[in-house]
Amino acid sequence: MSYASILTHFVAEPDAEARLTLAADLANQFGANLIGVGAEFFEPPSIAESVGYVDGETLVAEAQAVSDDLQRAKDRFLEIGKTVRAGASWREGVGLPWELVAEEARAADLIVCGRHSPDRWGLHNHADPGDVLM
Repeated sequence: MSYASILTHFVAEPDAEARLTLAADLANQFGANLIGVGAEFFEPPSIAESVGYVDGETLVAEAQAVSDDLQRAKDRFLEIGKTVRAGASWREGVGLPWELVAEEARAADLIVCGRHSPDRWGLHNHADPGDVLM
């Protein structure tokens, strides 16, 4: 069995490091290209919407936090990606992570993703394997 490309969803969190290392090792074992996908969901606070006011500064801060998270993930991915002999590429987007990973999956022969750590707060940057599969 051979793989030409391996895709992994990566976020800048400690529990995602093992997944990235595994994906890079598999890419080297099979001579495959490694594709990293960074995705994070951003939605304006619903409490503010219910009263008809959304604070602009809060929206800007939230959008910047998402952008910063994606940049940290990209930087770390590209650092590890240098170890992949066949090369590595990064793709990212703002949206539901499982949807973006599923969209990008058409470019891969194998997807490496992981379950959400129960001690982590929120699902805004998590691509559940079951959702990706479905």
